[in-house]
Order: sequence, then C-alpha cells, then structure tokens
Amino acid sequence: GRNVELTHALETIERLATRDPLTGRHNRAFFVDSLSLAISRSVRRAHSLALLQIDIDRLKSLNDGAGQQTGDEALRAVADRLGACIGRSDLIARVGGDEFAVLLEDCGTRSDVAEIATRMLAAVQRPFCPGSQAWPLSVGIGIAAFPDDGDGHEALLASAATALANAKDAPRLHGFIAGLGGREVSVDDIVNVAEGVASGKAGEFNRMG
Repeated sequence: GRNVELTHALETIERLATRDPLTGRHNRAFFVDSLSLAISRSVRRAHSLALLQIDIDRLKSLNDGAGQQTGDEALRAVADRLGACIGRSDLIARVGGDEFAVLLEDCGTRSDVAEIATRMLAAVQRPFCPGSQAWPLSVGIGIAAFPDDGDGHEALLASAATALANAKDAPRLHGFIAGLGGREVSVDDIVNVAEGVASGKAGEFNRMG
C-alpha cells in the first residue's frame, strides 16, 4: 500500500543522506554527527573513546594500473576488512576518496586500541586478487583519544589527521600507526608497546617511540 511505499521512500532518502554508495558504509556527515554525540556520552559515562583515521596507500596507482573498477573493488575490500576488526557498537565510515574513519566507544585501555589497529593493518594486507593478478594493499593509521588529544569533535579530528599525516610520511614497508606527536611505530613495535601497556611498563599509546 501507500504506507509501505512511503516507508521505502523514506528509507531510501535516509540511506542516500547517510551512506557512501560505493562501500555501503556511513559517510562523513553521519560520522561527524556520531562522533559529537559519542563525545557527549563519553563525558557523561566517563568512558574512553578513540578515533582512527585510515588512509589507503597508493590507491591512485592501483586505479591507473588496473582501472577504476579494480580500484572500487579495493575500496570495498578495505571497508569490509576494517569492519571485520571492530565490534557491533563501533562505527566505520568512508570520509574521503581513499580515507576511512573508525570510532571506538568504550574502547578500554590504549593496549586494546593498539590491538584493534594492529588487526586492521594485518587484515588489509591480506592478498587482494580481484582477477588473475594480486595487488598489494596497505594503509596508514592515525589515532587520537578523547580527551587527551582533543576536547571536542573538531579538535579530535584534527589530532587524528595530524597523526595520520605523520604515519603516511614514515618510510615503511608493512604499515605504520602514529599517535599525535609524530612518533611512528611498526606493527612489531605496536604489539610490543601494547604488551607493555598491559603490563604497566609503557606510557600512553600516543607517546610510543
């Protein structure tokens, strides 16, 4: 009936307004609104919160070498691999052409965030074989924690962007993660730091180095 049609139409409008059509993940506008609300919840409940900015390496080269369709498949693959590393209450969004953002609410200790970020690096680096040829995939990750790295959503986004820029500038083979302050760490390093944090032998996550 007309009510069903209206419901479907409203659902379509909402999906177009809040979702990225290529990956099916939420878009930047939805993510920013969700981050702002999550910060308010974090203040009220005294829960931890972490923001991860994630950028795909060499996506333009992949588009140029293998074609736009393969590049789009790579974006969808990265989105799915990142999404598989987070919990149901966490949020992933495509916030730019080759950039994703992840919101981790009530994320526990910095070692817990380190473990999630490490899983993401490993997941993305699995072979990507859309056809007969395997293409390498890797990402840079910048991390900001509330309230240490920003007291509002704009400050937190800026901190995560700075951390991501530091990670992207690092010469690397297997992916790096950076916290605010320009200290880049490898996968092995971050695992070691995570273990140190868990045992009380390391400082804050974004002070690694």
